[in-house]
Amino acid sequence: MSKIGQYSHCTVEVLNRYGEKVFYSIGYPVAWDGKRGGANLPTGTYYYIIKLNSSMKPLTGYLAIIR
Repeated sequence: MSKIGQYSHCTVEVLNRYGEKVFYSIGYPVAWDGKRGGANLPTGTYYYIIKLNSSMKPLTGYLAIIR
């Protein structure tokens, strides 16, 4: 598995259960901290989409925030 830092133009998105984007990054210089606009997101399940480059299939899955 490759390190995400090798893909400086990758995109990382995190969506809530309603499909609203709660995090977006081009490159991934700072890891997501489970916050949106400085406020903690509620406990729940979120969906991520990581696109490393245009020639690779996006990496997708779920993550849980437990507070």
